[in-house]
Amino acid sequence: MKVRHLSLICILLFSSCANRVYTPALFGNNIAYQPKPMTYDTKKTANYISGTFGAHAAVNTDNVSFGELNFSRAHAFKNGNLAIGAFGFAGRVTNGFYTNDTASNSRFRHISFEGLGIRASGNLNTSFGRTDWRFLGFEAAYSKEFGAYSNFRKSVFGLPGYSTSLSSSLFNAGLTTEIIWHGKSNIENQYGFRFYIGRNFGNLRYLDSLTIGSSSTYFLNSSSCFFMQLHHITGSVQVAGFLSIQPAIRLAVGYRF
Repeated sequence: MKVRHLSLICILLFSSCANRVYTPALFGNNIAYQPKPMTYDTKKTANYISGTFGAHAAVNTDNVSFGELNFSRAHAFKNGNLAIGAFGFAGRVTNGFYTNDTASNSRFRHISFEGLGIRASGNLNTSFGRTDWRFLGFEAAYSKEFGAYSNFRKSVFGLPGYSTSLSSSLFNAGLTTEIIWHGKSNIENQYGFRFYIGRNFGNLRYLDSLTIGSSSTYFLNSSSCFFMQLHHITGSVQVAGFLSIQPAIRLAVGYRF
């Protein structure tokens, strides 16, 4: 699997010389961990607010960085949990072709974007000792993008050498498994690992012009996340998994109430 992905990346780098590929800004980095109470918690319902810094490489040689503000509400049942939330984001794309695009009418060094979205997630779980094993779960996220980067993609759509998405909407969904445990002396100190595997949904036909054989590779994505809660303070680190060609990271710090 690793050899196959390395080969695809190498082919992509060569093909990108002839194709500028512009996707929605959060493409490949739309899913984010949603914390939830454990079955051991006295309060089974909780609200979470957090700030996130995220970064990822775009399909070509561009780099994307953004900030995100998240709010979610979650409830733990005896054998499961459920969370829903909303988020807003803003960031910029740094053009990897900038130094070579001196003759291009569509040249930019940095271009901004912003948007709004909603998320939902849930798990079935079993408990033992101080641990909840959330053995089967789902996560889904929908975001709507606005701003200069979305307008830019529309302006270069159909031009020679550009593989561009007109869509400003992005929907991701997939399955998760997670293990989370609380401290021996304090139930409010909690630590967890979550693995996600899913896909991008929607029209990705603009990727068909790439010489990689099949754009279906870009539908798949995965991530791994470490979560920690110390009393009411929460934090998480999420990185792209083995199914994600594009490297990606999310760092979040928040508060539970």
